[in-house]
Amino acid sequence: SVGQVTIQPVIVSSFGAAVSLGPTIRPDGTSYLTANFKDEQVELRQSSNGALLHSFPGTRAIFAPNGQTVAVSGAREGGIQLWRVSDGTLLQTIPQKRQWVTALAFSPDGTLLVTGDSPDIEIWRVDDGTLLNSFKVSSYNQAVAIAPDNQTLAIATHFDGIELVRMSDGAVLHPIADDDSTIFSLAFSPDGRTLATGGRDRTVRLWRSSDGALLQELRGHLAEVTGLAFSADGRTLASSSADRTVRLWRVGP
Repeated sequence: SVGQVTIQPVIVSSFGAAVSLGPTIRPDGTSYLTANFKDEQVELRQSSNGALLHSFPGTRAIFAPNGQTVAVSGAREGGIQLWRVSDGTLLQTIPQKRQWVTALAFSPDGTLLVTGDSPDIEIWRVDDGTLLNSFKVSSYNQAVAIAPDNQTLAIATHFDGIELVRMSDGAVLHPIADDDSTIFSLAFSPDGRTLATGGRDRTVRLWRSSDGALLQELRGHLAEVTGLAFSADGRTLASSSADRTVRLWRVGP
């Protein structure tokens, strides 16, 4: 580990758990998303003082990689709603079978959106809402991440660990047998060669994407790992936790 910082008290969810790194924080760091499950509202708040900027109906949300759009699920109207961050305008609704999804992720270039509605996985083109592909996985899916090449999808399932699948047809390329933890967060390195995972057992693990080999285990968090994010050069990995800290790990030369 090369350092540790405590999450500012303002960046917490409505029920007190630390907000995750990655897609719940705007890429420029100026705002963040938090879910108010009681009122079924997602709130966009200013990072500097916690001021409410916009609210959207739903219970789960992520920023697009460019920070200009928010994808929200869980609205009573159903579907995945895409909202413009600058003025809170609804841009588009992507249909869904159920009100909630269990996993949600943009591709690194922002052109694709993956939704998990256990056991279904659906891949959508963002600009026009076209469903490109759908397939089923072995069990309840609780986290997804798209590799930088937009060809491979990592899926954390409740019973069968992590699966790396081909996005074009859902074929399993190889499983990653993480039997020690329920996985809450996934992140590919910028070159796509490494997959980072974190979950209930408080450990961050690095896996080789090509064959699923375990490369490294990073320990230090005192509670479950809730979020992961690589630096742009892939040399540093940040991990957030319910222990209300973010740890920075040197993972590249």
